[in-house]
Amino acid sequence: MNVLHVSIDVVSLITVIQMIVTMVAYYFWGNLNAKYSTRKVLYWTLPFIAIACLSWVGLLVLPVYAVLIMVHFFLGIGLGGFNQLVFNFIIGDTPKSERPMFIAVYSALTGFAAFLGPLVGGWLYGLVSDAPMWVQSFGIAVTAGAVLLMLAFTYGRIIFNIKQ
Repeated sequence: MNVLHVSIDVVSLITVIQMIVTMVAYYFWGNLNAKYSTRKVLYWTLPFIAIACLSWVGLLVLPVYAVLIMVHFFLGIGLGGFNQLVFNFIIGDTPKSERPMFIAVYSALTGFAAFLGPLVGGWLYGLVSDAPMWVQSFGIAVTAGAVLLMLAFTYGRIIFNIKQ
């Protein structure tokens, strides 16, 4: 917020936009899930999350607010589908007798990641506080997006058993 000179009010408003996009995305991801397997549709959400990170490069040519809206739009689409489809996967594709353990492990892992993510992110941004402005404003996010996209198209295909 300090680097991009954005107020907390704007961030709050854009977060509301993201939540609206997420709710609308539930409808579309649900319809896709009715036609295709949960694994396949869950895999399709991954590029949207990566594109949200890659969209930060738009700061080179677009105003900050346009980039923030674009990032949160893609994030709303991707996370809406991901959250819905992970739930569908746990409920529908896991053995009934082991379902409580799947839910417990998923909750533990996401809770740990939600705790650790901001700490690691803050540490990384602290490391680049003396770096050029482009690294501080979008370099880390774009790098994370590129890594996520690469992982989605390589290991993601293997993990979700997606055929060519």
